[in-house]
Amino acid sequence: MDPKLYRAVIKGYVASMRDLASSDSRFVLLQVTPQGDNIVHVAAKHDVKQIADALNSKGNTPLHIAARTGSSEICQVLINHMSGGKIEAGEKLIRVVNKNHDTALHDAVRNGHEEIVNLLIRRDPELALLTNNVGESPLFSAADKRHDRI
Repeated sequence: MDPKLYRAVIKGYVASMRDLASSDSRFVLLQVTPQGDNIVHVAAKHDVKQIADALNSKGNTPLHIAARTGSSEICQVLINHMSGGKIEAGEKLIRVVNKNHDTALHDAVRNGHEEIVNLLIRRDPELALLTNNVGESPLFSAADKRHDRI
């Protein structure tokens, strides 16, 4: 793992983490310490809660990125870390929307990641009803994309 990224994570410097992350967020999630820990593990070990609700320039949280890329283990870690967490308005962190008003569930459904869909729905069944900027709910997206199992 890039030592600058590691230091930014353990100190909770979200802006620095954002600056150090390349345009490919997946690369940041793949960086590991010699012990095999990624940034989520490092943040959890140092009780850095800001990592779960950090937003990138498109308004995506780490959960959005992990759901989009199919990283089910990272989604599970983030969901467990986010349990009961609230943002300023009292909204559940799992319901944070990006600039398109997509939740992480929208991203998981759109990309056919059934395991992640199940994780998110078990945590918050009402996520399936939230609509984005174009009026699509995750349930609509699943039907539209013919993801029958979802």
